[in-house]
Amino acid sequence: MIELEDLESALRESRLITKEAKYLEYSVNEIQGRLSSLAKDVELSEEMEYYLNGVSEALWELQSAFFRCDELFEEAISEEELKSYVDQ
Repeated sequence: MIELEDLESALRESRLITKEAKYLEYSVNEIQGRLSSLAKDVELSEEMEYYLNGVSEALWELQSAFFRCDELFEEAISEEELKSYVDQ
């Protein structure tokens, strides 16, 4: 049986790992900037903006999906705490 302390440790580590998802934004922003400049050079800025908005939305969804992974550990901790409370 998994100990509560192990689950709490796993949650802390999970948060450190998922925190890295925030840094995906830097690479994406660089690519978006380059594409935006390229589109501007050939007078396609407005059209490119539409596509880049889709990229931004997809990035947000990806980051959110990573952060939701923490919920697995949070729920396991809650269940373990509830079991401990009921067993008392």
